Amino acid sequence: MDGESRALLGFDSAVLPPAQRFDAYRTLYSPGSDARATGPEFAVALRVWRLDRSLLYDRRLVDVAHSRNAARADRDAIDHFTLTLVLSGEFHADTGSGYRRIAPGEILMFDMLRPMGNRAPDAHVLTMSLARAAVIAASGGTDGWHGHVIAQDRGFLLADHIASLARHGALLSPASLMAIGRVTVDLLGVALTPAPWREPLDHDRIQTERRDRVRALIAERLADPMLGPDLLVDRFNLSRATLYRDFAPWGGLARYIRDQRLERLRERLSAGDPRSIAVVAESVGLDHEGRASDAFRQRFGQRPGAYRRMVATESALDGAYRRMNEWQSELR
Repeated sequence: MDGESRALLGFDSAVLPPAQRFDAYRTLYSPGSDARATGPEFAVALRVWRLDRSLLYDRRLVDVAHSRNAARADRDAIDHFTLTLVLSGEFHADTGSGYRRIAPGEILMFDMLRPMGNRAPDAHVLTMSLARAAVIAASGGTDGWHGHVIAQDRGFLLADHIASLARHGALLSPASLMAIGRVTVDLLGVALTPAPWREPLDHDRIQTERRDRVRALIAERLADPMLGPDLLVDRFNLSRATLYRDFAPWGGLARYIRDQRLERLRERLSAGDPRSIAVVAESVGLDHEGRASDAFRQRFGQRPGAYRRMVATESALDGAYRRMNEWQSELR
């Protein structure tokens, strides 16, 4: 994961004409939930950072609500969890049994496969979108966590961690992101202990840490034509069976490496890399332009040239919407 992949995305309704403010925000947020204005003072300011298989949102919300009904949860296949830390103000949440207030210092968990709703008359919140696998690694399972509220006296370490990431997210080095992801998992595990699934936790953590070390090297060596199972087995002293099993959730090691190269190609095109597509593709380890173009279209629905032209002509709001959608898709 290189520097441009962590680009900060920002939105502030106050800079838009009043008649456009809510529609712009509703469009921006539509990849994840349905938004509605709940009062005449609607206002939203947000910043988003992309971390390792997680997104961090710093949101100031006034007179706005968000929801996902059962039909949408079934339809869009978004399956990550969210952790929302309330910093200040009034924030209310519902998982089907009525709204309840989430107090400052508490952390609310939502499973995005399930219906949910929240509303904010006036609140400052930090929300982390976290891959489902991270919640499993932290607690051993996902049952029972939808709508769970982590009390301040149990979640203060996790809350401090999330707040620190929001303060310093733009300064994090790419090499640190996977380690930070493991810290997030560990602190979530602390906040959720004791849990009935605690027994498999050590195995899950060992597998996650081992896999993350391999993923970090893959990210560092994407341009290396020798990157593959032989290099990784030798470097980490793993059996092929273990290596392949660790990457089964991504469809196998070869597919994971190919997809990471395609993601890197998309990131560089999105960032405006002026070099030819053949040169950019080669710089991320895709050494045959035709095959790279076919694979890019298969994964993202259009060829690299069409994607580059789209990025070059889109508005700032369209670009923010596109990045939000792309980033959320990586949590699946």
